[in-house]
Amino acid sequence: MTNVRTKNDLSQWIKFFLVSVIETSKKGITIFQQVLKLKERLEGKEILPLGKKVPNAKALLNQLYKNPYISVSEVETELNVSAPTANALIDDFMKLGILQEATGGKRNRRFIFLEYLNLFANN
Repeated sequence: MTNVRTKNDLSQWIKFFLVSVIETSKKGITIFQQVLKLKERLEGKEILPLGKKVPNAKALLNQLYKNPYISVSEVETELNVSAPTANALIDDFMKLGILQEATGGKRNRRFIFLEYLNLFANN
């Protein structure tokens, strides 16, 4: 950077910038591939035991990819289901290890899709 400022050497800055773009792109590709593998595994076998709940389970997974922190009321709204259905679906996801309770309370609980978030944190 000093050469750019003192000697007007833009080529070094351009090289630095391009290397940064390449590295960021590689990380993005790796994360995207990991997300696809996670999605394939969850939709391919993890949620299949839910039987007739699979369509709602897939809809919830799609919502979790957009927002990995979720509440029962958000599940109700986003999936257009009743509170008991939303609670049952979240309970199923917790039993499968997809969601974890994040607040520690009994009311206004929020749940986290930790495995998904960790894909971004670890790269």
